[in-house]
Amino acid sequence: MCGEPSNIETRSIPYVERCCTSDGAYYKDPLQTPIIFEDWTYNYGSHRLMQLLHFKNGILESTESLGYGYRD
Repeated sequence: MCGEPSNIETRSIPYVERCCTSDGAYYKDPLQTPIIFEDWTYNYGSHRLMQLLHFKNGILESTESLGYGYRD
């Protein structure tokens, strides 16, 4: 795949990690950096399937084929 995606959707959630105190108690400690999710959609026109790429913190996690594209 090359070129600019026809659509990018971005969302983020705070990252929460279970921690343990010195006395053995557990608590949830939010880290400073959220997890960033991006979905990039590539539209190749009405004769080819669109592609959706799922990224987590800038790393490609998965891809999926969608229905046929559309003309811009």
